[in-house]
Amino acid sequence: MNTKYEIVGNMCVRDNDGTKLYRIRALRDIDTVMGVVKRGDLGGYVASEANLTKFSDAWIFDDSVVRDNAVVRGGAVVRHSSVICDNALIGGKAKLLNSYVCGNATVIGSGRMVDCFVNQNAVVGAQTMLFKSSVTGNATVFSPQDLTQVTVEDCVGRMFKPNEERPVTKYLMIPESAGLFRIKALRDIDNKYQFVKKGQLGGLISSSQNLSQSGDCWVFPNASVTQNATVQENASIVGGSEIYGDTVVCERAVVKDCIISGRSIIGGGVELDNYSISRYIRVLGEGNLINTQKEKVEIFGKTKQMVNIYKASDINRLKHEDNIFSRNF
Repeated sequence: MNTKYEIVGNMCVRDNDGTKLYRIRALRDIDTVMGVVKRGDLGGYVASEANLTKFSDAWIFDDSVVRDNAVVRGGAVVRHSSVICDNALIGGKAKLLNSYVCGNATVIGSGRMVDCFVNQNAVVGAQTMLFKSSVTGNATVFSPQDLTQVTVEDCVGRMFKPNEERPVTKYLMIPESAGLFRIKALRDIDNKYQFVKKGQLGGLISSSQNLSQSGDCWVFPNASVTQNATVQENASIVGGSEIYGDTVVCERAVVKDCIISGRSIIGGGVELDNYSISRYIRVLGEGNLINTQKEKVEIFGKTKQMVNIYKASDINRLKHEDNIFSRNF
């Protein structure tokens, strides 16, 4: 039951392509990151209840539109004529103002976007501040600074603007073998999974792009993050996990004994244990997703379209859908 908002049936408009859009109205006070929405206040437009979570404090303001398979969840806010469409996902505590997000794009973290365009498979997260900017292609932007009037595209694994040097303040890279480096903490790291003391050794990475020098994310011993994969914010890579491809693990996610590749995105507060996930999969739920089977389960997403997993039951549902399958190995 939706106790957060209702769709106002007699306040329906049609988008340019004929899609019906319905205005939403708050059924309770909602304490958003951009102010309190009072019970009875009107919000923006959705195509269905699937576009805006019934839980948490996410909200669509003004005449902003969220349609198709797009989702606004977490504590995210969309306002000032923003349009979110296709398979886009807005989460975390992201704030979007007068921006357009489409394709399979993902905007998470706690940053702000004003007058921006995010498209295709792009990912924007952390505390990134974007103004009059475009992020497209396979770009991954997790920058702690303001980016104004920039165009970022096809720079998989980049956490800052292309070719920008990052200060080494959190960890050192110690050569190990075959192009791999073991990380060593330069300061205490208050990681969600386990506190890391200064001087403690961690897991393996293939370049400095794999693990952010900011935040409290960490790769623990026996785990590895390679190729274009990135670990951000307060995420934890634990056990024998192998993270590679163009994967992004961020926010407060804990990944234990998993193999994750492709263009997967793991975030929210999820704790993912003993899965193999590949292709276009977004796991952005809360709580524990634990595979209790003796053999690891491999989940494949659709080749071109992003598949979203928000809770354990969603994984079970995906096993039976067309174009998505699982197998033991």
